[in-house]
Parts: sequence; C-alpha cells; structure tokens
Amino acid sequence: MNAPMQNTIKPRRVWVDWLRLAAFLLVVLCHCCDPFTFNPNAAPSPAEGFWGALWQCSSRACVPLFACMTGILLLPTRDRLFVCWRKRIGRVLWPFLIWSGIYCCFPVVFVGMLGNAPEGVYDWFVSAQEPTGEVSAAMVDFAGVLLNFSSYSVHMWYVYLIIGLYLFLPIFSAWVEKATQREKYAVLCLWGITLFFPYTDLAKLELFGVCSWNGFGMLYYFAGFIGYLLLGHLAAQWRPVGLPKALCMALPLLLIGYLVTLTGFRVIQTGAYAQVPTWGEMLALALNPQTPSAPYIPEHEIFLLFCSPHVAMMVVGFLVLFRQFDGAASGVRALLANFTACGFGIYLVHYFFVGPSNMLMRGLGVPMELVIPTSAVLALLVTWAVVAGLRRLVPGKWFLG
Repeated sequence: MNAPMQNTIKPRRVWVDWLRLAAFLLVVLCHCCDPFTFNPNAAPSPAEGFWGALWQCSSRACVPLFACMTGILLLPTRDRLFVCWRKRIGRVLWPFLIWSGIYCCFPVVFVGMLGNAPEGVYDWFVSAQEPTGEVSAAMVDFAGVLLNFSSYSVHMWYVYLIIGLYLFLPIFSAWVEKATQREKYAVLCLWGITLFFPYTDLAKLELFGVCSWNGFGMLYYFAGFIGYLLLGHLAAQWRPVGLPKALCMALPLLLIGYLVTLTGFRVIQTGAYAQVPTWGEMLALALNPQTPSAPYIPEHEIFLLFCSPHVAMMVVGFLVLFRQFDGAASGVRALLANFTACGFGIYLVHYFFVGPSNMLMRGLGVPMELVIPTSAVLALLVTWAVVAGLRRLVPGKWFLG
C-alpha cells in the first residue's frame, strides 16, 4: 500500500501579506510626494515642501521592507544557481521590459496622438525630460532601458535592484543555510556599521582603505540591500511577543528613525545648515512650515537613503510590529492573497495613477496636509483594481509578473 501523500504546501504567512500591503502603501505614498519634494522643474511652495517632507520621510521603509520580504520568503533557496536565476529573473524581466516600453510611449500618445501640450506631461511624470511626443524620442528612451530606467518610469530603479539581489541570492543562500544564528547576527552587525558610511562620504572622510584609487573599503562587501535580505530572514524566525510589548519595542524605533530622517532632510532641503549657527536654531527653522525649500538637487536625498541607520531603525520597527499580525478573517485573507498575487503588477503600473490622483485631490480642494495621503490611497486602490482586471484578461505572468 502506498504511503499517503504529505501536504507540502507551506502555510500562508498572513503577517507577511499585511506587511506587503503596508509596504505598497508606503511606496505609493513616497511617489505621491514627488511633486512636492523632487520636482526638478519648479521649487515647491513652503507649505508644499513642508508637507512633502513630512510624508516623504514617513515612507522611507518601503523599499527595504520589500527586500526584507525577499529574505523572509526565499532564504534559504533550494534552487541551484541557474534554476534560481531563470525562475526569479525571468518572472520580473519581461513585464519590466513591456511596461518600460509603455511608459516610454506615453508622450507619443499624450502629445503626438491626443494633441496635448508637452508641458502637460509633467503633471503625470514630474521627472520627465523635455517630452516631445515623437516616436524617435520614445525609441531612444526605451533603448536606454537596458542600461537604466527612463525619466517616465523612475520607480523602475527597484527592478534593477531586485534582479541584482536575485543574482546573488543562491550564493548568499548557501552561507545562510550553514551559518549559525550567532554568525548571522555578527554579519548583520557589520552591515549595520556600513549604514553610516554615506555620512562619512558627506564629511569627505576616507576610511578603511578607501582612497582615490580604491573605492572598495574593508566592509564594502557587507554593505547595501543584502543586509535587508538577512534581516528579513532573521525576522521570519522571531516569535510574536504580543501587541503591547511589540508596541513598546517598535514605537521608539519608528519615532526616532522618523525624526532623524525628517530633521536631516529638512535641514538639507531648506538650506538651514548654512543660515544659522546652532543646532537648536537649525531644528526650529527646518521644522517651520513657512521655511522656503530650495530647488531640488540630488544632495537633498542624503538623509533619505534606504541604506542608512535611521531608516533601518524604522524597518526593524515595522518588522517587530507586523510580526504580531498573523491572523485575519477568511474574507480578509482572500483579499490579501489577491493583493499579493497582483503585487508586482501594482508596482509596475501604479506610477501612471500618481500624477492624476494628485491633480484630482488638488482640484477637489483637499487640504494641503492631506493631498499626499489621500492621493496615495486612491492611486493604490485604482491600480489594484486595474491590475486585478488585467490579470483576468491576460493569462500568464509575462505581462504583470
């Protein structure tokens, strides 16, 4: 008599589904802030800069949480190197190329076919660069996608990151599978040290062998998003401690991480560091809604870096908190499962709805302080509905992952 088949289906981790929903809301929130904080074509008003900064800094855990979820779900992987690359990279590559092409063609439709003014493209994509509506310009933009994202799909930078993590995943997984918990936390501590390195660069310090002819210092190979992979893997092993205790652990991490991010960003954004001599005066000026924001420059983002100690604090806070939410009613579980299935498609498509959601909320007279969060909720819900519909119309994973 044959032995009964064992159920090999892993139980669903509901807390990861909740975490994914939160991470998606944060990433859409982040992009809804772009017209207020990262507009290269116009400096924001004092109120726009202030509220953009407040909401932007609250969203910085979004991408690290996605990297953590990759570690939670895929470490250690049982797939061999080329199998892992084919399965993981193949699933994201083709949808990425298709939707990158669709974004590049937007000016052709909006300007060339519909006859709208080129300036209207900026309402949809704040980082667009001199849209002309010409097919040749769209082809040039798409040809460059193999090297980097276009100005119409700046959110696609994450796809290059995740492909890089997938390339390293089976290599890193071999160590994770054999390492002890003590060894894993030791590596995580070394990674934590590297989170301070961007600020040594800001101070023009060269440490641990870094010099004009060598950018690969002593801890270079411990740096980057690989640490969030390991953090996610370890977080999956944490036991729920109950919501009251989790709040006592998570809220200080979230609050301190947020305040450091916000203060640092506002000091840079407003130029307060160059105007006043003391830290107290600097802080008061930076947190004043009437302080004018300087025109955007890339240096404004030094305190928004995903691989920074204050953002990592917020990420740990989210992981501790959401680890407690491992239950939901059957209907909610079904919705979360559907959202998860639509996840990559939502990431690909949502940027189309960020600009229109912002315009709608402004047109409806929503107070300035609420324009960004209401735009984010609307854009996320509309995108989810669109992607869920497209998944029914277009079978397979080649189109939406």
